[in-house]
Amino acid sequence: MKSSHSLLIPLLCLTSFALPFQGDAAVVITESFSSPLEGVPDDWTAVIRNNAENNGAVEIAPIPGVSENALRFERAANGSSGNFGSNANAAVYYTAAGSSQFSDFTAEVTLRFDNPLGNSSSAGIMLRTQSLGYQFSSTPFAGYYIAVTLDGLGIYENPTGNSTPGTLVSSLAAFSAQGATDYLFKVSAQGSTLTASLWDISGTEELASVIYSSANISDGYFGFRNGFGNYAQTAYFRDLTLTVIPEPASLILLGIGGLAVLHLRCRKNAANI
Repeated sequence: MKSSHSLLIPLLCLTSFALPFQGDAAVVITESFSSPLEGVPDDWTAVIRNNAENNGAVEIAPIPGVSENALRFERAANGSSGNFGSNANAAVYYTAAGSSQFSDFTAEVTLRFDNPLGNSSSAGIMLRTQSLGYQFSSTPFAGYYIAVTLDGLGIYENPTGNSTPGTLVSSLAAFSAQGATDYLFKVSAQGSTLTASLWDISGTEELASVIYSSANISDGYFGFRNGFGNYAQTAYFRDLTLTVIPEPASLILLGIGGLAVLHLRCRKNAANI
């Protein structure tokens, strides 16, 4: 009679295919953007148009009328302190060593504008960006910009200057952002599908949403961006939760390795039955 141990071997060989995948989990990154004042947090990098301070203020600063700090993108009023130039354009990217480029993720962040957006102005999230910049040429693929503009919420490829958020690749969702109002901004990248939505701050009412189903699948940087073609424009980001999803390719490799070891063990044990 075969031992109970030997009878378990075929069962293990049949049921162990899923085991190599069980230990992999998403990585959750949180950032309140509450400090340091007049700077950006560790693991984040700011890039400003022409590296000139008068082409945009990017820093953590208090929100007027709110007892919280946030990551502020600003183009000051004409003639005010700072003497801002003809346009303001900047980006702030997550650049933690060894873990700053990825393809798939979900993100939620609080977005707020001081005033309603004017013409040629936008603010939003950069993703799958191939280099640390605020502006890219139309070719080759350099990244996506999910932006709130005067006309609404849209997904753009290869953002160019302050007045052009890039090539629109989704249907624009009509939305009019109000000043001094918090919105919950949600973004997801899953393979070739990108989605984004704006909600009231409680997360109970969806105000606008967009989807793009033919996106380039590539690792890249995640960050925030603005393009302000009007004076007296300010956007604030705070309370970010970024969940990085493990790439399927890494899971497959882990699975192949685990199955190879399991196959060899099954053959060896079967020979000894």
